[in-house]
Amino acid sequence: MSSCCKHQPAAGAAASCATPEHHGHDHSGHDHAAHAETPPPANAASARLQLAIPAMDCPTEGQLIAKVLRPLAGVNDLSFNYIERTVTLHHDGVVETEVLVALSAIGMPATLHASAAP
Repeated sequence: MSSCCKHQPAAGAAASCATPEHHGHDHSGHDHAAHAETPPPANAASARLQLAIPAMDCPTEGQLIAKVLRPLAGVNDLSFNYIERTVTLHHDGVVETEVLVALSAIGMPATLHASAAP
C-alpha cells in the first residue's frame, strides 16, 4: 500500500498527518481535490452518521479508518470527504460510542457531525 503522506498507523496519534510537523507536507505531486468525496452507497435507504475527523486528510488514512469501521455491526458502507475531513457511515443501527472508541484507538479521534435516518 502506498502512502500519500507517509502516515504510519502503528505509531498511533503521534504519526498522524494532522500533527504540526506534517502541515505543509508533500503528497507526491497529487492534490487532495482529486479525493473530494466518494459516491453514496447503492443501499441509500440506510441511516447516515457523519463524523468529523480532523486528523484524516488522505486516502491512506481513509483505508485505516475503513479497516476498523467496516467490521462493526450495522455498518453498510463508508463515504470519505478528505477536503472537509469527514466520514459518513451508512448503517443499520451502529452504536455511536463503538465507532468513536474504535477511531480513537487508531489515533483518529472523531466528533459527531450529523446523523440522519433513512
